[in-house]
Amino acid sequence: MATTVEWMAHVCLTLACAPPGTSLQAAALAEFHGLPKPYLTKQLQALVKSGILRSAPGVRGGFSLARPSSEITLMDVVVAVEGPADLFQCTAIRKNGVVAAAAPGSGDLPCIVQLEMKKAEMAWRKALASQTLENLAERLEQGAPQVVTMTREWIRAI
Repeated sequence: MATTVEWMAHVCLTLACAPPGTSLQAAALAEFHGLPKPYLTKQLQALVKSGILRSAPGVRGGFSLARPSSEITLMDVVVAVEGPADLFQCTAIRKNGVVAAAAPGSGDLPCIVQLEMKKAEMAWRKALASQTLENLAERLEQGAPQVVTMTREWIRAI
């Protein structure tokens, strides 16, 4: 999974922790997280296109959550960054090599590796789909309230 998923999850969590009605410029989000602005801006646009963020032009514009944080899941962020394709791509290696030559037709059987990878990925997707930005923000507030306080103070100061 691309590092970008981590970046975008943190950016979205920052916006979920921000005071209501807050929009942040790409430059501010890049500074806050120590990320390169040009690449971050490109990824922010992917989140806008997917309906996770909205953007407003101008000096007072910026990026904000397009929906309530209770309606945006970690899986939404992953799909916005990585796309909807399965992470594991079976290349049917079982149809090559010694076994395939010795037992023609054995490659027509279901691939047990693919089946298990698919099962694991479905569990992973389900777990991420059950975690909203609101859930994460609440857990952060409980576990590290100073981080949320510092985030809000930094946002108010910019």
